[in-house]
Amino acid sequence: MGYALSLFAIGTALNIYMLGVFLFCFGVFWNLCDISLNTQGIGIERLYGRTIMASFHGGWSLAACLGALIGFIMIVSDVTPFWHFTLIAALILLLTMVSRRYLQDDVFTAEAVEDKSEKWQYIKRPEMLLIKLGLVGLFALVVESAMFDWSGVYFESVLQVPKSLQIGFLVFMVMMTVGRFLANYAYRIWGKQRVLQLSGAFIFIGFFTSALLGSTVDSMALKVIVNSFGFMLVGLGISSMVPTIYSLVGAKSKTPVGIALTILSSISFIGSLVAPLLIGAISQAFNMEYAYMVVGLLGLCILLMTTFSKAFR
Repeated sequence: MGYALSLFAIGTALNIYMLGVFLFCFGVFWNLCDISLNTQGIGIERLYGRTIMASFHGGWSLAACLGALIGFIMIVSDVTPFWHFTLIAALILLLTMVSRRYLQDDVFTAEAVEDKSEKWQYIKRPEMLLIKLGLVGLFALVVESAMFDWSGVYFESVLQVPKSLQIGFLVFMVMMTVGRFLANYAYRIWGKQRVLQLSGAFIFIGFFTSALLGSTVDSMALKVIVNSFGFMLVGLGISSMVPTIYSLVGAKSKTPVGIALTILSSISFIGSLVAPLLIGAISQAFNMEYAYMVVGLLGLCILLMTTFSKAFR
């Protein structure tokens, strides 16, 4: 409810100061929802008896595509942000009221930690497993941020293709969504460790394909095809990273799930803060191709960590 109401408040902001306060509240409720929903997802996995976390994240990806489509319709129709955000907030509140009865209140009763000092010990001395998973999550969120915030800039400024052919973000989101719905089947065939290894390899190959080959071809059609292929690999690679990490927390961590996900997200969310500064600084000092190659190296780091660390076996 706080998530919906803070979105509504953003649409009512009268000045930059009010907007800053409402955006801060929106970010807080966003993160609380993220941790709570993933905690619920882990609980549902346990009740279900097999890994289905990736499907939940696939639902998130579908909603991201739907949100972008609704935003496009609102812009084309000259609907103001106030009415746009009011409509979405009302929809979220309605879905919350209808769906709240399905939330699993007692899933983690056996793991509940009543002693506040014991809770602090979990945070003060987190499991090494959570730190390793958090680092992989940090790398993954740097990659996501690089695609969410910079893929449009890459097609427009680096490749200089017409607006009608700036499809990099679209193909990335499509492959990200498809990959998440296929991840559960991939787990059964290869296991979670191999899926993470393949994901790191796809990220590495995808970024280097775009950075090294994407701007070297003269044909505009080939430019779009080569870079779209690179972005597709990145989308497929990043698709199962976060759901797999969260699923591993539920399967392997000895820390109560809510606390474990809080620790994990505290580490991994740094990636979203670092990515704009990292990519912007490298792009200014050299060019954006170099920035994308540096981000691509994080895929190689993920591959090496998931191969040699016992946490992922």
